[in-house]
Amino acid sequence: MNILVTNDDGINFIGLQTLVKHLSQIGDVYVCAPDSERSAFSHHFTYKGKMKFEERDVPYAKKAIALYGTPVDCVHCSLQFLFKDIKFDLVVSGINKGWNVLSDSIYSGTVAAAREAYMQNIPAIAVSLDTFDPFDYDYPAEVAKELALKHINNKNNKNFFLNVNIPAIPKEEIKGMKICYVEGNVSYDEGYYIEDSGIEKFVCTGKPTKTVSIPEGSDTKAIQEGYIALTPMYNDQVNRAIKDLEQYTNKEAS
Repeated sequence: MNILVTNDDGINFIGLQTLVKHLSQIGDVYVCAPDSERSAFSHHFTYKGKMKFEERDVPYAKKAIALYGTPVDCVHCSLQFLFKDIKFDLVVSGINKGWNVLSDSIYSGTVAAAREAYMQNIPAIAVSLDTFDPFDYDYPAEVAKELALKHINNKNNKNFFLNVNIPAIPKEEIKGMKICYVEGNVSYDEGYYIEDSGIEKFVCTGKPTKTVSIPEGSDTKAIQEGYIALTPMYNDQVNRAIKDLEQYTNKEAS
């Protein structure tokens, strides 16, 4: 089995390197990840422009490339150019520092990388850990390996990609896994300030300031209760519950 690993925290991040170590136990692992952190780049794709890339040493990887681009660039360029002669069976994005739940799953470069693989018809998983603090990534990597095997053996694995969020608590305190949905938003609108340096510029702290109520069944609720949240995602963003748009198509409407 050939596995492509990427992330949005950069090729040197411990979460990625631990993930590669564990996934190498079940397949040949190739890495293409940003040269440095590209968090919150969402589905940014370098449509026109130049991108530098270079080989790096990542233990347990068959080959590793640092790309001066976004997480989506890493997946797209790997499949179309950098590793075009390799048939990948799975793409795993992570392990991300910090959860990717609520609206963060839209901002996330980690989730977007998995989405790009899904769009390219490759089974994919995004994996995030609910902390920005130092943490032992071995258990989350074991979870990722377990889910990678399950996902690759799911006959419907090209119909969705899997967004995985793991609580940053001891292994023995994990209550299990839950299938979840995404509902709610995280606000960053109060995380700005003017930097007094003689130059007019403002800085975002990168810290969320407000979270809406967390409903039962959501990915966030599962994390808070000590469960690993599994959210099947795909690209159809149409709200099929909305039925009152006939006025938009009525030619006589003023």
